[in-house]
Amino acid sequence: MTGSGTAVLAVVTAVLAGAVLWSRLTEGPHIPDVAAFLLWGVVLGPAGLDWLHWRPGGAAGGFILSAGTAVILFWGGRELRLPRLGRRWGSVALLATVGVAVSTAVTGAGMHWMLGWPWGRALLVGAILAPTDPASLIPVFRRVPVARGVQEVATAESAFNDATGAALVGVLLPAALHGTAPAWQSGGILFLRTLGLGAVVGVAAGWAALWLIAPRGGAWLRPMGSMVLVLTAWGALVLAGTAGGSGYLAAFTAGLVTGNPGMAGFRLPPRSRRLEEHWGNLLLFVFRALIFALLGSRITPGALVAAGWGPWAVTGVLVLVARPLAVLVSLAPVRRPPWRRSELLLLMWVRETGVIPAALAGAVAAAGVPGAATMVATVFAAALVTLGGQATTTGWVARRLGLARAGAEAEI
Repeated sequence: MTGSGTAVLAVVTAVLAGAVLWSRLTEGPHIPDVAAFLLWGVVLGPAGLDWLHWRPGGAAGGFILSAGTAVILFWGGRELRLPRLGRRWGSVALLATVGVAVSTAVTGAGMHWMLGWPWGRALLVGAILAPTDPASLIPVFRRVPVARGVQEVATAESAFNDATGAALVGVLLPAALHGTAPAWQSGGILFLRTLGLGAVVGVAAGWAALWLIAPRGGAWLRPMGSMVLVLTAWGALVLAGTAGGSGYLAAFTAGLVTGNPGMAGFRLPPRSRRLEEHWGNLLLFVFRALIFALLGSRITPGALVAAGWGPWAVTGVLVLVARPLAVLVSLAPVRRPPWRRSELLLLMWVRETGVIPAALAGAVAAAGVPGAATMVATVFAAALVTLGGQATTTGWVARRLGLARAGAEAEI
């Protein structure tokens, strides 16, 4: 995204105006709006009207990716109500750690063996594609409610694995940049250190935000509560990144703390929480639309032709092999409470590739990793298949498995 301030504003206006229209049009057929945003970016980009030009590493695009990712992760954390998970916490933790590792390894192996990519870059692609997407899953479940256990675990997993997947990308990125094999021992230590620092910064930032807006702390900034939360998301990402931690995990953890104030010893008036959610949903819409439009603008017919069948083959490995294995390895051993076969099958199906992989692909492209165009094309293919195919058939699959719930229209 380049040009003068007025030109940038004109492009942003065009992106958001189209996003509003497409979001409305996709409500009826229950199609995830982010798939439409992706295609809208193609239309506005060099392959279409040639209005939207995103230069990786540019200030405008970099701000949208960083600020948008922080907001999306923060509000993903706020969506989680920790007491609801009950005894399913172990399943969430396994999916967000073991599941991410299995998905990364299997998808990366497919990239390595099918396309001949070196292990460093192949595993980086696997890590980019490993996170599922709360920004897509939550709207899908609002339109098509499924069994509560599956819905809550899938939503919680998507929020947590965004952070772990993003941290794993940060560990694998140096190996991909320099064409070396990942240093697993030092990388593992770095991974744990990155997650630990990110979690600590996130908890501290979330607690500080609650102190500023809750009656217990004097509610000094209560009238500006929504703005405090946005600044908390951004501040957590910046502070953790500066300290060498995961900014993504910090933003998510800060959201988790502010979304569960009772567990931190605070209480917020219901009316203020509704107002904060209103502004949060508005920001989520804006950044989801902008991030997917930027990703779509990077896709041209020439890039897709140059990438060939590889992105679609890797997407097939991700959907048909990596995700089922990740669910089986993570959850099959769980006995308390046990998972039914139908529930495992539905969890294998609900794994949308969305905003965080798009943002990570953009960051990798901006870092100058060789083969970035193919990586972006792979994320594009995965988003189209999972959002256009899997998300739109979630209701049908849930009904076939006997896991659909009534009341979809009431929850839209």
